[in-house]
Amino acid sequence: SRKYYKTLFLGLLDMALVNAFIVFRHHRNVNNQRPAKHFAFLETLMGQLLAIDSPEAYATIEEATCAQERTAASPLRQASAAATPVRYDDGHRLEENPDTVDSDQGLKRRQRSCKVCALYKMQPRKYTKYFCPECSTGNRR
Repeated sequence: SRKYYKTLFLGLLDMALVNAFIVFRHHRNVNNQRPAKHFAFLETLMGQLLAIDSPEAYATIEEATCAQERTAASPLRQASAAATPVRYDDGHRLEENPDTVDSDQGLKRRQRSCKVCALYKMQPRKYTKYFCPECSTGNRR
C-alpha cells in the first residue's frame, strides 16, 4: 500500500521522461538523424545520470545551477538584464527588446511575434519580449 504522494511523484517523473524523449526525438528529426528508440534513450539517460559521481560532471552541474547571491540593492531583474545574450550555433542570439510602448498601465516593453510559433504553427502566434536582431529587423507587432 503505497502512499498517494509516491504514486503522484512516479507519475510526474514518468511524464517528464516521456516529454524529454519527445523533445529529444524531435531534435534528432530536425537535424536529419535517425530517431532513437525509447528504451535506448532511457538507457543513455540512466548512464548519464549515474555518471554524475565524476568530478567533471559534478563541476558542470554545479556551475550550471549555481545561484548568484542577491541583496536588496541588486534584485533579480538587474542581474538578468546584465547577463550575456543567449547564442545559438547558427549565429542567432536572443536579446531583450529595449523598445517601450505607452499603454493604460504605463510604459510596457514592445513585443514581437515569436518565430518558433510561426514556424511550427501548432497554435496561434504568441508574442515575446525577446528577439534575434539579425532575423527580426522590422518584424514588430
